[in-house]
Amino acid sequence: MPKSTEPIRSFSGCYAWSPRILDQIADLPEELAEQIADNIENNYCPRCDRPFDPEPLQPAGSRVTDCRSIPICSRCGSDEATEVMQGLGSADPGCSHPADWPLNVGDIDARHQWLLENTRIATLDVSAGGMHLVDEDGVTTVQATPSTGGWAEYGYRGSVVDEEEL
Repeated sequence: MPKSTEPIRSFSGCYAWSPRILDQIADLPEELAEQIADNIENNYCPRCDRPFDPEPLQPAGSRVTDCRSIPICSRCGSDEATEVMQGLGSADPGCSHPADWPLNVGDIDARHQWLLENTRIATLDVSAGGMHLVDEDGVTTVQATPSTGGWAEYGYRGSVVDEEEL
């Protein structure tokens, strides 16, 4: 895939990708930050070393920063959510810290398989009365968790990261 001149955006990110976003991550060795930036700029997921999803799909935004502007492949985006659900991650939001990247693809695939084997089909009813999950066991009230960050919480902030915003 040829390099694009357009800024890389993650689906959930407040900003377009910029290596300066990595400055928000504590304890990230400079050489690893450079490797992460190089992977992203060459259309590879920094979390698993696999190519980004083909267009028209957009990279997910890693949960390791509040702005969620570090692009990762969609499989890794799902894996971060699974890590949070399983309580496995070492980073603040409960997912793998970038100092541990790239992750073992077999581990990512095993967590995905766990998710498939432990997921039930249900209907989520969202109304003025709240959210309710309906499945074969009945109805359960769902408590909304705080936003996971990114544009859903902070809004879209354009294609350039301002120094004051980091």
